[in-house]
Amino acid sequence: MASSEATWTVDDAVEAIGGTGIPITRRQLVTLIAILDICPVGKRQGPRGRPALTYCIGELQRLHAAVAPWLFPREERAQTLSSTLPCPTLLHCALTRGQQGLAPVQPIEQEGPPYAVADE
Repeated sequence: MASSEATWTVDDAVEAIGGTGIPITRRQLVTLIAILDICPVGKRQGPRGRPALTYCIGELQRLHAAVAPWLFPREERAQTLSSTLPCPTLLHCALTRGQQGLAPVQPIEQEGPPYAVADE
């Protein structure tokens, strides 16, 4: 990976994704990274201790988008899955909707588009 490409540590990702309205815990993210054998692209030295592994931001965003519907509480999951699963860029949609002051997801039963359109 070129040094100009941005990377996240696990803690960076948890913090950034936490603002989307569909947060993921550190434990969930570390577990997914291990299960899916996602390789780190580098290391970042903090103020002390051992360096933290870094991962490609795009890869972690795609991972979050893929699992986001399952991160909701069980009682909300069925509605969330039916209204968001077709969206290939759920993280971006949630961020866009949040910036517009809307809920991260919009059930299909409501009027209007079911998700934000990223490139308009």
